[in-house]
Amino acid sequence: MASKTLLIAVALGLLTALLNLAPLRVPALGFMLAPFTVLPIFVSVLGLGSIAGGVSAVVGTLAMALTAGLLPAVVFFFILLAPPLYAGHLAGLSRTTDDGVEWYPLEDVLFALTIASALVVVATALLSGLTQADLSKMMAELMGQMRSQGTGAGAPNPADVERATSQIVAALPVAMPASILVMLVMNLYLGSRIARNLGWMARPVDHIPTATALPLLAAIIFGTTVVASLFGGQIGTVGQIFMGAFGMAFAFVGLATIHTITMGKAGRGVILGLVYALLFVFAPSIIGVVILGLADSLLGLRARAIANRGP
Repeated sequence: MASKTLLIAVALGLLTALLNLAPLRVPALGFMLAPFTVLPIFVSVLGLGSIAGGVSAVVGTLAMALTAGLLPAVVFFFILLAPPLYAGHLAGLSRTTDDGVEWYPLEDVLFALTIASALVVVATALLSGLTQADLSKMMAELMGQMRSQGTGAGAPNPADVERATSQIVAALPVAMPASILVMLVMNLYLGSRIARNLGWMARPVDHIPTATALPLLAAIIFGTTVVASLFGGQIGTVGQIFMGAFGMAFAFVGLATIHTITMGKAGRGVILGLVYALLFVFAPSIIGVVILGLADSLLGLRARAIANRGP
């Protein structure tokens, strides 16, 4: 590895640790920067290669160990740094065929990130040792404190607090892996853009609307976890976690399908704007996008649309 590449990899690793510590040092700005903690790792592994990405991850972990302790550093590596490191490594794989260079499929990268998002939540739950009862108690205490600070008509009553607490806790196993996947995909995209603009990235530009897909195995896992989520106890919780991750992954596929089938159509911008506005204003509408993503994966809706469009 060239010395310049090594220095850049070290700097990106230190930046990752700094972004992770920012919420503790500068809360207002830190929480805004927290979603981009893994962005330097993606830039490193996508632009400089897997070895450089590994150097960045190790440097970031060592920096965390020196500032926060060994255990938080180990958790930092496996929970935050390992998924982008692995996904970036996959995205950089290629092989030479008779037709030219073939790069690792984007759908398999998305599948790997989806699995990682679910495993991160499972591992976090195991490491923390928190149960849903513990979470309910913590949320009730937090909302109770917020209620006690309110005055007059602005203070919610205990029944509202209890209802809101139960709803939040019930949504966490689904919402957390979905949010993590959004964060990872967003940073993968931004990392590739930064690395490409710097002239570091060898992988050609992927046409995201047509390349964003999932293998058939993902639909099988999603269906299985939907059934598992109906059970109680740990099986139900793990099922909800994987259902949340794969549900969001199929939502990405659904959005890619909408982008693809509206290509070349009049009013495409208006249609896409309305879709995203609806998702922003009315969150449950994402279920329709998930169903569309499943339909595309099973029925090949985009391939049919492209075929019907012709050359």
